[in-house]
Amino acid sequence: MAILKIKFDNIVCFNDFEANFTYPKKLVKSPLNDEYLLNYPNIRYKKVNILIGSNATGKTSLGIVIWKTLRFLIDKEAKPIKDLVTNKDKPAYILLDAAFGSGHFFRIEIKILTDGNVMVRYYAHNIKKSDTYESIVNSLDADLEFVDYLEGLKN
Repeated sequence: MAILKIKFDNIVCFNDFEANFTYPKKLVKSPLNDEYLLNYPNIRYKKVNILIGSNATGKTSLGIVIWKTLRFLIDKEAKPIKDLVTNKDKPAYILLDAAFGSGHFFRIEIKILTDGNVMVRYYAHNIKKSDTYESIVNSLDADLEFVDYLEGLKN
C-alpha cells in the first residue's frame, strides 16, 4: 500500500495540515528508480519521505494518526479515532488517499462531530493503466454524502 495524500484538521497537533506524496510528471534524473505504483507507472509517489524536526514537533504524532486511521478502517471502532481530536468543541477531519499494487485506490474522509458522532465518506476506484493520481481524484463523486461510520465502512 502507498499513502498518496493525508489531510488533518483538529487532530492532535495538526490544524489545517496537508501532505501530498504524489507528483504529476515523471522525474528526470531521480536518485530513486521506479517511484510509482507497481504495475501502474502513472501513479507516481515519493517512496522515501524523511521526517526531521526537533522534539515535540509532530513526527511521532503523524505516525500515530496514520496508524489509528488505518486501524479504524480495519476494526471499525470509533473510540481510538475520537481520542485524536484536540478541541472537542470543534469538528475534526481526516482524509487519507491510498493505492495498492493490485490496482485498487481508496479515499477515506472522516468527520468527527462535536456531538461525538463519526461520519465517513469512502471512495473506491479500480485503477486503469492510463490513470494518474490527479485523474482518479478528479473522477471521485463530489456529491457523495457523509454517512455514519458503521454504514460507510460495512463493505
